[in-house]
Amino acid sequence: MDETLETYIQTVSDKNNEISERICGLLQMATLYDVRSVDFFLACLEDESYEIRSYAINGIAVLAEQKISLPTDIEAILSNIISRDELAVQLSVIYALGAINTEKSLNIVLSMLKNQEPEIREASAKALYYVASPTTVQPLITLLTDENILVQVAAISALVKIASNEAVEPLLLLLSSDKDRVRKEAVIALGKLADVRAIKPLITLLQTETSGQVQIAIVNALGVFADRRTIFPLINCLINKNKFVRSSARHALIKLVKACFIKKPKSELSK
Repeated sequence: MDETLETYIQTVSDKNNEISERICGLLQMATLYDVRSVDFFLACLEDESYEIRSYAINGIAVLAEQKISLPTDIEAILSNIISRDELAVQLSVIYALGAINTEKSLNIVLSMLKNQEPEIREASAKALYYVASPTTVQPLITLLTDENILVQVAAISALVKIASNEAVEPLLLLLSSDKDRVRKEAVIALGKLADVRAIKPLITLLQTETSGQVQIAIVNALGVFADRRTIFPLINCLINKNKFVRSSARHALIKLVKACFIKKPKSELSK
């Protein structure tokens, strides 16, 4: 066995060492991307310290991301942990299942979207962000109405990563949320998706929005569209009391003018 790998294994195995030192050993071992560390990570799942178990699972996730070969029953092994271990370990399992990214692991993550613990639902949505599969769109849309803001935000981010047009209408419904953070994230998402269906609702929201952060997000989102309908709403923002809204409006108008009114040279148009 490689001397470096053996050193890390000894460090982690020695329970007289501080937990922080053992964790450091696991982290270093993961960066070796060595298939021989898989069995040791699995053995650490029986460690009495939940922190060691959690970081060992994180190590498995790192190897999965690097396409290192894992046991064929790895999904079953990790799934069994979810029902019996500490929350921190469960969150690591969900991260690892997302990294493994097989049909089996994906189904387990999807089942966790209905878990009663908001942290579990949030972690599951974040795992689906990295999976970025079109098959997860509908389950993620369901999370947009979750009672927990962090779960909603995680679902929004995942839907943007997938870039599904199916998410536009559900995201538009979030513009009427009573939570500033949710409205802001929905606006940002709509800007990134750049679907023209969002233009009119965003202009309407801009007229009544009181949160400066949300106003800035709306202005930035409108700046994405080279659409003349946004001109006067953006001009009105130039006298907004919030200097950041005014600044964002100026930048958005500059982009709009360049896109709508400045003709490109014939040489460029012919490319």
